[in-house]
Amino acid sequence: MRNSKVMQGRAFVVTTTNKRALEELIGPNDAVELLCKPYDLQQIVDACATAFEKQVTLKTA
Repeated sequence: MRNSKVMQGRAFVVTTTNKRALEELIGPNDAVELLCKPYDLQQIVDACATAFEKQVTLKTA
């Protein structure tokens, strides 16, 4: 999906509750594993900030 033409230039964050199972299905990835702990919110914020920065960098390069 990430490589499709319609998604070019867009940033997004993938979350999962079982990263190991996801990696068994699709291989290594940068998904954020959520375990319903208080620090999960900060992980999502950090992942969104990183994705946004990558998108801005690509658009200004």
